Amino acid sequence: MNSQADAADYPGASLGLPAAGPGSLATWRARIAALLVDWGTSMILATFAFGIGVLRDGGWRAWMILAVFFVQTSVMGALVGGSFGQVLARIAIVRLDRRPLGWG
Repeated sequence: MNSQADAADYPGASLGLPAAGPGSLATWRARIAALLVDWGTSMILATFAFGIGVLRDGGWRAWMILAVFFVQTSVMGALVGGSFGQVLARIAIVRLDRRPLGWG
C-alpha cells in the first residue's frame, strides 16, 4: 500500500495517533454531545448570573451566554484539558508533543 492510503485508513493516522482507545481522535458524536452540554451549562450559568433576560432580551444581555461559554471553555481547557462537556464525554485537549496545555 502507498503512504496516502495508509494515512487515510483512520482519522488521526497522519498525526501519529492510535486508531482507537486513549489518545485517539474523538468521534463527531462525542464532540457534538460535549458542545451541547457546554452550551446548556453556559445558558444555565448565564441565567443565574445575569437573569432571565439573557434568553429573551436584546442588547448586552444577549451576548452573556456566549461570554460565559467562552470563559468556561477557556478556563477549563487550560486548567483540566477540556471544557465541562468534554470532560463528561471523556474528550481531552492535548498537544501533540504531550506537554501541558497552559494558557499560551
